Amino acid sequence: MTLTRKIEIELKGDTERDLEKAFEEALRRIKDGNLVGSDSTETGSFSFASGNEGAEADVFQSVAELSSFLFRITDNGGATFDRYTVTFSDGSYLGLSGSPSHPQGFSQWGEDIDPRVQHERVEEGVEVDLAIGDLPEGLQRHILFRCNEGLEDFLTDVQALRLKAVATDRDSAEENDGNAKCTGVGIYRGSDGLMVKLDGYPSDDRGPFASAREAVLATLPDEYSLSGPEYHSSLDVMRETTDPAVSAAIADLVAKVIAEESPAP
Repeated sequence: MTLTRKIEIELKGDTERDLEKAFEEALRRIKDGNLVGSDSTETGSFSFASGNEGAEADVFQSVAELSSFLFRITDNGGATFDRYTVTFSDGSYLGLSGSPSHPQGFSQWGEDIDPRVQHERVEEGVEVDLAIGDLPEGLQRHILFRCNEGLEDFLTDVQALRLKAVATDRDSAEENDGNAKCTGVGIYRGSDGLMVKLDGYPSDDRGPFASAREAVLATLPDEYSLSGPEYHSSLDVMRETTDPAVSAAIADLVAKVIAEESPAP
């Protein structure tokens, strides 16, 4: 399946020749990979914009698609307002309250988390590991929304094949080396769709992908991009059902936090 692009060009001029010149210049810029542009002279002008038909609105269409991009989730039992720490394999993290979508809730991104520190807090018993299924459905939906929100502009750029997001060929593409900062890196236009450049030969690359969404997903880091297994979650973080043992651990931690905050008799 090949990519479909719709390009709309508006031309203005005093004569047919003016229109032809404006069209030739617009076409030259499109061939150079500029999928949005405009210019004018004393006798004519042009503007154009491009986009993919049937463009998807979200990179992640379900919680399951977070997959290995979701690194670890921990809960401090309510010791702080940002009770939950949701860490991703690019080192970013979300601090969330129990009702982050509420006007008085908390939902804030952070960068460059130290996975060792998060691991030590679990080992010390001040936080517990969670799987995505241990969170209320409202929190799961919020995490999905925030991840898509963060990638919205980049997905639009890939859908429009803008040069800042999609290279015109493999030689001009940056290599996606799989490190923690590789999101969106290495996408280029192939003969049969979008590709992601990896180390090695062209046959080693990922793709072809028929949609921008699939190409972006193929660039994401995984849990080993952020750290070795010693700092990974003790749980299967993508488990989508609740675990009674985890629920009991949360209840114990909440009770401990309440007891510590209660005034001494």
